[in-house]
Amino acid sequence: MAHQIQELARGLLGAIFLIAAVTASWAQHPLPICDDQGSQGNSTIACFAYPRNEFQEKPAFGGAAFSVEKVMKVARERDCLSESPGWVVDGKDGGGTITINGVRFKTFEGDGVGTSHSLDGSLYRSFQGKQCYQLSIRSMMTNESVFDPGIKRFTDADGKTVNRRLEQARDSFRFIE
Repeated sequence: MAHQIQELARGLLGAIFLIAAVTASWAQHPLPICDDQGSQGNSTIACFAYPRNEFQEKPAFGGAAFSVEKVMKVARERDCLSESPGWVVDGKDGGGTITINGVRFKTFEGDGVGTSHSLDGSLYRSFQGKQCYQLSIRSMMTNESVFDPGIKRFTDADGKTVNRRLEQARDSFRFIE
C-alpha cells in the first residue's frame, strides 16, 4: 500500500509542474480543465493535471485533471446537491452518489463543446461544515478532424488509463477536521 501511495505521489508531483503550464495555456483554450466556470463562484483549491507528455504524439488529447473546489455562492445543502445553472448534465449518467473516505458525494456527469473542443467531466458534490465542495475529473479533447490525416488517435483505452489515474487522486481525497 505504501508503495502505491508513493507511486501515486510521484505521478501527482510530476503533474504539479504541468499545472503551471495548464494555467498559462487557459487563455488559448476555451474550456479549462481545472476550473468550473459556472455561475456559482467556484474557487479552485487544488488541481492535479495528468502528465500531458504521455500523449504528446496524440494531439487530440488536450489535457485532463482532478480538482477540488469550493462552491462559493451556495449556502444551502439542497442547492449544493443540485445541478448548477448553466451545466450541461448528462441525465443518464448522473444523479447517483459515491462515498469517498466515509463522505457521501452527489455525482453528476457533464459535458460541453466549443470551437472543435470538448470537455467531459465527472462532478462530485458534498455539503460539509456549511460549505459546498466539488471534486471533479475533467478531460479536454480536440476534434481529430482539425488535424492532418494520419495522426495517432487517442483511444478509449488511453482515456480509461487517464481516468483510472485521476480516480486514484479522487479516491484519496479527505476532509481535514
